[in-house]
Amino acid sequence: MARLDSTLAPNLPTAHVADQITLDFAYWAKNGSDIATRWNEWLVK
Repeated sequence: MARLDSTLAPNLPTAHVADQITLDFAYWAKNGSDIATRWNEWLVK
């Protein structure tokens, strides 16, 4: 099996694991709709 060209490795998502954030999907499931409403109301002001 051929391996990935090493010049591509820096462009893969796993190359930046230390800089990634983890989303709290339970929070967004609970609050996402309200946040989107508030955001859109602010945006049109």
